[in-house]
Amino acid sequence: MMSVIASNITPVIKKVLLGLLLFLISFFVLFWNEGDANISEIAETSIEVQNIANIDKNALHKKFVSITGALETNQQLEDIFLKKNYYIQINRIVETYKVNTRKNNKEDQKKIITHEWVQNIENKNEGKDYHRDKKLQSITQTTNFIALSGYKISIDEIELPATEPLILTQENTIQTNNTILLNQKYLFKGYGSLQQPKIGDIRISYTVINAPSQLVTLFGKIDTINNIITPYYYNDNKKIYKIFNKTREESIIELKKEDIAASWIIRILGFSLMWTGLLFIATPLFLFISVIPFIGKFGTIGIILLTGLISIILSTITIFISIILHNIIILVIVIVLIITGLFFYIRNTDDKSHKKLIT
Repeated sequence: MMSVIASNITPVIKKVLLGLLLFLISFFVLFWNEGDANISEIAETSIEVQNIANIDKNALHKKFVSITGALETNQQLEDIFLKKNYYIQINRIVETYKVNTRKNNKEDQKKIITHEWVQNIENKNEGKDYHRDKKLQSITQTTNFIALSGYKISIDEIELPATEPLILTQENTIQTNNTILLNQKYLFKGYGSLQQPKIGDIRISYTVINAPSQLVTLFGKIDTINNIITPYYYNDNKKIYKIFNKTREESIIELKKEDIAASWIIRILGFSLMWTGLLFIATPLFLFISVIPFIGKFGTIGIILLTGLISIILSTITIFISIILHNIIILVIVIVLIITGLFFYIRNTDDKSHKKLIT
């Protein structure tokens, strides 16, 4: 047993040191996460602009604002099957009908064959047997100029809202001899039909951002001299430059959901780092238990569960302490409660001591 432990001493020391590092990093990650500014809270501090035509340009210059209006462009976009029109963005979605073969699991040798629509088939062999146009792929086009209520937007930096499905009609589509408009959603190219497609058949659909768009809300920094809206940086590192297909209030609610999701992802990351660190630190115990008959397997499971429980407890405590330390109001309340509790405890102790002296 001693020879086994001695032969593994160097790797064990390395794992223990790595575990200590991960364990310490986990506290930093959890503490930093609770103090990191939420985008939704920053967005709430923006100046709401409802009618940009009546603003005081001097007062709003270089300010963080939220503007609600319609996206506009002076450029037109077109595609192979789509006539030229005013769009902010066009997504051409090309799907090919193909055979898909898979197994239920690694042990099961039986293959399950399905037929389905898949984007961008890259199987060159199919081109020899079927009529698929290999040049026809899914693409995205975006206009070079976007404005909101007369203020230019930096297309390279902005996060655009989601596209919406385009209703296809005879008026807005271009149809060729072998491409037909089947319904308001798909153009079809092939030998089968949309209901009964054949291998290699293609269907094309579009999602777009129209111009003018529906009402959107933009968060950013307004430059009233150059008539442009640029990214806003909170504390020089937190960028806010985003468009929502929502009102200001709905956009902030959406940002809160994103903040909560991001916060929990980092909390889980911190917990995972802590648990992994403790498991590495416990490497000598794993090695020691592994050479003890009848105990090794159960002992290993026990250590894993115990380190997991310890990680949950320590992570929870760290999160609560971090929330308190990063929130001044909560910190003041906690301090007041502690002082009040100590006051009543000391007072109660003095009363009991006084009564004992009297008796």
